[in-house]
Amino acid sequence: MPNKRTNILFLVNKGYGSVFGRRVRAFEEHLRPYYQISIYYKPESRYAAIFYFIKRCYKEKPHILYIIDIGIATFVAGVFSKLFLGSNIVLDTGDIASDLMRVLWKVSNIEVEIVQILERFFWKICDVIIARGSLYAKYLKTRVQYRKKDRVYFLPDGVDTEKMHPVESIKLRKKLKLKAEITIGTVGSIVWSEVLGICYGWEVVRAIGLLKDEPVKGIIIGNGNGVPILREKIKEFNIEDKIIFTGEVAHSELPEYLAVIDICLSSQTNDRIGNFRTTVKLPEYMACGKYILATRVGEAKFILPEDMLIDYYGKIDMDYPLRIAEKVRYILAHREVLEKGKENVIKAKEIFEYRVLGHRLLTILRSLLE
Repeated sequence: MPNKRTNILFLVNKGYGSVFGRRVRAFEEHLRPYYQISIYYKPESRYAAIFYFIKRCYKEKPHILYIIDIGIATFVAGVFSKLFLGSNIVLDTGDIASDLMRVLWKVSNIEVEIVQILERFFWKICDVIIARGSLYAKYLKTRVQYRKKDRVYFLPDGVDTEKMHPVESIKLRKKLKLKAEITIGTVGSIVWSEVLGICYGWEVVRAIGLLKDEPVKGIIIGNGNGVPILREKIKEFNIEDKIIFTGEVAHSELPEYLAVIDICLSSQTNDRIGNFRTTVKLPEYMACGKYILATRVGEAKFILPEDMLIDYYGKIDMDYPLRIAEKVRYILAHREVLEKGKENVIKAKEIFEYRVLGHRLLTILRSLLE
């Protein structure tokens, strides 16, 4: 049995309300009966975060330091704890940091190479690596020392099905002035990529532009610097009355908002970033019983039925919205297929439920301490 005296310190490379924050609190619920648990979230200031995390590590001297995603602060705290405190280091990761740098920011090749070197060094000092994508886990096993290959595990993004489940949304439909239209939509941070020239929601806008004469509306949930750019595109396509921006929505209210979306889109680029991901929106869509149209990329291609998958080619596939539009036209003529979304609830409980993932994590940590 796990030892209650063993302390686990979680460092989250985001704030309390983030996806990472929800993940670690879900895990805490399952681990607390067996271990002493502390959780600390990243302060807004990068430099303050470094000193804050190191201070917490030094004070608590954790048996296990569990890091949710690599950042400068979590990297420094992890190296410090490994070298000076002798902590076991567990890294919970969903993306390769250097890959994200190339997409999100205009950086030099030298900067990317430095991050690659530091990230690979961190992989080597970790005692356990938890990848949130199965293909990412396979990749990491080729990058760590031979003796640690069995210490790389796949533990996907999860969902609490007691909080995320199918609900009615009659009042919200009236508030949003939705009638008999079929709605397609997405959820996410609407952050514009200068490198790719897209952001979450771009596919909704372009697909609705192709469907402007059909009884279809688009719903985009989230906020970010990409919203004004998307609004300009909407004006260009003359579909101002066909797209609804909800802005940020509290996570507790998300099931109600998802209920007004008939077809939820889960779009990932067909490259290493997209293929290595699960993304939390996929489990949440499934738990809410939604019909999903997802790119044939990452975990979606292993989980969803064929009729819910759409081909996507490369980093930027400008024909992808056309394929979405074709699928939606079919659904307009066969609305009964939307009922298949209800089958996703069962899969979400079997594959992504945090009670299931929490039990698996407990087994992983127990083996680390043996």
